[in-house]
Amino acid sequence: MFQLSDDSSSSSEQYHTELVTVHVPNERHQSPSHIIQMDYQQETEAPALVPITVPRSHKRSSIAKKKRNQKTSRRHRANRYNYEIVRPANMKITSIKKLLRDNHIKYTNINVIHSKLFIGVKSDGHKRLYEQLLPSHMFV
Repeated sequence: MFQLSDDSSSSSEQYHTELVTVHVPNERHQSPSHIIQMDYQQETEAPALVPITVPRSHKRSSIAKKKRNQKTSRRHRANRYNYEIVRPANMKITSIKKLLRDNHIKYTNINVIHSKLFIGVKSDGHKRLYEQLLPSHMFV
């Protein structure tokens, strides 16, 4: 800060006692007392606008997470076979998928259980169409 000589001390006292007005944009025609009151109101209202967040105190245990994931997986797996086509099969899954792609057959899931092929499709219309397109001996 600046040091003032003794003869200018009276002017420094005057400077500190004067009211300094600051013009806020779009509020140039208000008197300084209104501006000071508005600034005071904004300062007092500001803490009320801050949202209060409460941290979550409960988290799932690892056993609960595993159980929930298994339940969800079962539900999704069941939805993949809402409409299914069953055919006998003695081929590898990769060659079955290649045959289906070559015939432009869209499937959601494929599974072979005890030489039976289960092909999951999206809709009943697709199921009817693909049952007519796929011969029963195609995957043997």
